[in-house]
Amino acid sequence: LGVLQLKLTYPAEFDFENSGEAEEQFVEFRKDLSVLLKNIARISPGTVVSFVQGAIGAVLSRLWEPQTTFGEVECVLTMLYELGEIIRLDEASQNPEVSMAAALAMVMSSGIGQYPHHTVQRAYLEIAHRYAKFLQMQQQHIPGVLTCFVRVVTSGDKLVRAKACYNFIKVLRAIRAHLAVHVSGLMDALLPHLNTTGGDMEHQERP
Repeated sequence: LGVLQLKLTYPAEFDFENSGEAEEQFVEFRKDLSVLLKNIARISPGTVVSFVQGAIGAVLSRLWEPQTTFGEVECVLTMLYELGEIIRLDEASQNPEVSMAAALAMVMSSGIGQYPHHTVQRAYLEIAHRYAKFLQMQQQHIPGVLTCFVRVVTSGDKLVRAKACYNFIKVLRAIRAHLAVHVSGLMDALLPHLNTTGGDMEHQERP
């Protein structure tokens, strides 16, 4: 699992805007590694959850230190995201402190969504989308998630903004029963930007 984590990590020199053959090969390699991670999770889910949760904790402990790379941060989020295809959020755990819910609580309460690199923002928002059920159960994390979505869809990197709009709409629908107390603040944050972001949201909503 440690080797998988290292191999999944984006290299610092990865060119996201002008990807060539090397970048395309790495993306395909990551897909294969993600399949391998999920296969291991099928065999020993507890081991994988424990490892991923530990990896998240290690990254969070040095999140804002200069030597921490965007690739390290994005990698642990991607690993958590991929586990969602194999391990249910409500799946029983022998140790409640080591579980998908515990790992998600670490991520959602950490401020990792404020990390400036677009790959980390994208991974964080995709987690919020995949695990919207968690937000329904743990409503204290809703404000932080909404804040991150608003920031990205209104001023985020162009490489992540359109997908963020799509995920934002999906998450809002999933947690709509708990949105009443957040509507005023949400509208205050969004209204100045509706002319520029509304088109993106509308485009992403269409099938």
